[in-house]
Amino acid sequence: MKFPAHGHYRLRLCNNIFLLNAYDSWNKETAEALFDDMERLLAKSDIESFAKIIDATEWALGTPEFERFAKEGIADLYNHGLKKEAYIVGSGGWKREQLLRITADRNETQRRFFTNKRHALLWLKSEGFSLS
Repeated sequence: MKFPAHGHYRLRLCNNIFLLNAYDSWNKETAEALFDDMERLLAKSDIESFAKIIDATEWALGTPEFERFAKEGIADLYNHGLKKEAYIVGSGGWKREQLLRITADRNETQRRFFTNKRHALLWLKSEGFSLS
């Protein structure tokens, strides 16, 4: 049975960085919509490697089905050139724990957690990714 999407997001691709703002609690259907949108944006671009900044400060976690689906979706992004992941979680320990479960710590892909967007952008800039 297909359920309506719970939670919402704002997504942009600026140069070689995805900017994602996540809001409220998410289910699998929201994750499906997000990864479809990301694939469409990647198909329109000519970038070979990219990073993403996820502002999860207003996100309220996801269901177990979300977690399983998101793990697969992120693995697909690794195969399409995702190299750096910057998560803005504020002081949310539960958010960090769920995000650790859906992402992989791989040699060719790095993830880091930040308390604000400025520090995330500085790190990505030092790694060769920029908004312009």
